[in-house]
Amino acid sequence: MRTTLHSLFAFAVFSTLLSFSISAEPTTILETDFGKADQKIQTIATDQHKVSGSLPAKWADDSTFQKEADVQYEPVTESDKAFLRVHRAGSGKFQMKSRLDDSSKEEAYYRLSIEVRNAARSPIFVQIFQPGKPRTQLFSRQFDASEIWNEASATFRLPPHKAPVDLLVWGWGDQSDFGKMTIVRERTNDLIARLKKEYPEGGKAQNLLSNTRFPLGILSGMAIDRDHSDEDLLVAPDSVGAPSGSPALHLHSTTPMFTELPPFFIPWSFSPHVLSMSVHGTGTLRILMRGDDHEIAAQDAVVLKNAWSRNVLKFQPVLLGAIHQIQLYSNGDVWIDALQVEPGTKDTEYHSQTRAEIALGWPKSEVSAARIQFEDEPAVMDWAETDGPTDGHVMITVTNLYGETSKPQSFPVGDGFLHKGQVKYDVFPLRPLGQFRLEAWVEDKDGQRVSPFNEAIVTRIRRPHYWGKDAPDSPFGVHMNCTTRHLRMTKAIGINWTRLHDAGGGYIQWSFLEPVKGQWQFQDAAIQKYRSEHISVFGSLSTAPCWATSVGGETRGYWERFVEPEDWDAWQNYVKTVVARYRGTIDYWDMWNEPWGKFWSKWDPKANTQAPRSPDAGKDFAKLQKLGYEAAKSVDSEAQIAGINTYSNGASWTKDVVDHGGATTCDFYDYHHYNSEFTGFPGDAVERGYHTALDSIGKLEKPVWMTEGNGANRMLGRGFYHYTLPPTIASEDFVRTSDMNTRYMIRLLSMGVSKIFLYHINVGGPFTTSPASFQALVTDDGYVHPQAAAHSQMALELEGTKFDKHLDLGGGIHAYLFKSDDRAVAAILSNISYRKDFVLPHPKDGTVRDLFGNDLPDGAKFTGTTVYISAKSLADLEPILK
Repeated sequence: MRTTLHSLFAFAVFSTLLSFSISAEPTTILETDFGKADQKIQTIATDQHKVSGSLPAKWADDSTFQKEADVQYEPVTESDKAFLRVHRAGSGKFQMKSRLDDSSKEEAYYRLSIEVRNAARSPIFVQIFQPGKPRTQLFSRQFDASEIWNEASATFRLPPHKAPVDLLVWGWGDQSDFGKMTIVRERTNDLIARLKKEYPEGGKAQNLLSNTRFPLGILSGMAIDRDHSDEDLLVAPDSVGAPSGSPALHLHSTTPMFTELPPFFIPWSFSPHVLSMSVHGTGTLRILMRGDDHEIAAQDAVVLKNAWSRNVLKFQPVLLGAIHQIQLYSNGDVWIDALQVEPGTKDTEYHSQTRAEIALGWPKSEVSAARIQFEDEPAVMDWAETDGPTDGHVMITVTNLYGETSKPQSFPVGDGFLHKGQVKYDVFPLRPLGQFRLEAWVEDKDGQRVSPFNEAIVTRIRRPHYWGKDAPDSPFGVHMNCTTRHLRMTKAIGINWTRLHDAGGGYIQWSFLEPVKGQWQFQDAAIQKYRSEHISVFGSLSTAPCWATSVGGETRGYWERFVEPEDWDAWQNYVKTVVARYRGTIDYWDMWNEPWGKFWSKWDPKANTQAPRSPDAGKDFAKLQKLGYEAAKSVDSEAQIAGINTYSNGASWTKDVVDHGGATTCDFYDYHHYNSEFTGFPGDAVERGYHTALDSIGKLEKPVWMTEGNGANRMLGRGFYHYTLPPTIASEDFVRTSDMNTRYMIRLLSMGVSKIFLYHINVGGPFTTSPASFQALVTDDGYVHPQAAAHSQMALELEGTKFDKHLDLGGGIHAYLFKSDDRAVAAILSNISYRKDFVLPHPKDGTVRDLFGNDLPDGAKFTGTTVYISAKSLADLEPILK
């Protein structure tokens, strides 16, 4: 069985926890063998809901709360292993529920383990709720699942609860298997005693931070908030000598800015700890400590202009917290140095963990702000060593996405405190592209490590077709703010469009531009920054200030912006004003966002809150679209307006809008599709979602855009990081998540979708305890995930082509053929199960490249991830595929 890093940590802690008895035995509150599913459930068979089969005792189906559900629970035995197989069809999810007879007068700690297998490689979700109205979520965790059995586990805590709680297990996979599941409760005192046994030195550690100096600037795992650009985080000369002896990190901003340090592990998370750091400058700084997505301590720092001040923050960690992370909130110019976290209630003099430290950095280049290097640039990274032994050596290894690791490269340290150099990472000649993780440390003359490990990830890709150029015909887009690192990153990986909703919404949406009637606050600089980087803009004509709705007064929060406008004249005036202002800069416009749900609501003045969507929501939206369409065309006849605004489960919504004339007052149709399923074959989730969203229109005589979604929703987590993140952050099958998003996009293009807007890369902040919803292409710190490297090659292969046909190559393997005037490309995808002996054909004057763009040799077999076979024409390509 495979075990994630999180699982290993949880198992290490709880194997000790369960092996010793101090004051009380652990209490098992759930023990289910899904292989003993012998309780027939009441069969449901209606047009919208189909549920049948058997479940174990004390479990029930909970799928029918959705509009649609098609679920069958089947007991299965394979190779003497009995388990429950859950079949799911259609667009709904399956969901099982059990009531846990558990209550606790105090905070309690638990270990959950579950055996899962999922042929579609879709995640499994486990949640615990306190029943009631509204019900309160107490715990949520996502577990990766694959074609082989995996015993996943998690540790978590629940607050005091007087009554039993509800346990939910759910997912989207077409075929999910469940073995055994247990939940064990442990008393706090017993847990603490056993953690002391597991980590006997946990109360003596001098510095839990592995890298505390900044000779090359920002470290791996650090993040700048999503609203500030990389120009605001610098290493700059400083007249006041830094306490560590290394160049200090300079935080510079003209508006308040959040910066996060890398997360770290606290062995004795039950005891008080102290953070100390040196600060000076002319700005302001607030120091915060976060634990498991929450602020647990904070204070304003003493910032002196001409001297360093030592600032101390005491805090109580989160017991068994998965993530602890330092957050800085600065304004103006502030330098930081010599960071330290230690157990206890009093700080001690600053010391690095092991005296020496090694830093890695990205040489300045066209796209270094995004930590990317093009194939035609030198494959080198910077290193800087501090306070190592004069006869020591810097050691650096390189690991690629295929799991290959090079032998260490060695560089002498020499005399002095600070030493710098460069290391080449092009050590895999057969696989020169993708992502590369450089891991570095310092050794003494005897080969003993005398520094913590450090690492850096660099993404190496081919230059895109439209680097430094506009590409209005490109199909590839994303949601993002106009931060430098994200503009450069997206352009580098072949993305040429952005949609301004949420990310960038404040630059264009009505409630932001006209918060008070007649008082406009335009964001021209932000719009022009996209265009200066050759990113085309899909504007969002959306939201309404409260003065134009039944809410009244000033806009107070996020959801109030999405109440239906009542002042239609003001709505049309907004559309005319904005479309006219950006004529020639923004040519394509969206109307509102997701009006089928909470984003399109009435207001209940008596309750002073949003009311459920009204029965005439489709009619109301069709009116808004019509008025907006007419207003836009009146000031820019060439403006192109999106219409219908539906989604992959929205057949009834589409029909409602069409019935009220929505198909006539637009220039193209748009829909949303978030995917967590394995795709890449006829009849997959992409194809089903497309037809469900759009078939109600009838014959499609206008282009179709997929304007919000991604192909591996709720799956991005650790990415390619190793030492940067503590072992409490679960590992991730990054090749799988990269392949899933690539397959999803190829299939959208094969359905005739003209443009795809992934949602989203509007990220930059603390790491979260579990994969975030909707995130694509980046990890939580806002830097490049392997998924982006895969996107780069997909865009390079398919940019400028049109889908031509699908070929079934047999054995569950499929070729989706695209062509342009001078080339043809076959994207080789597959069903979940496929023949393993399929040898990839090689065209005479073409290429065969894998998911990340590396050339495959003659005789290579298809291994289940995306492959591109290109040739000069379909006439050259198609015969070798048949």
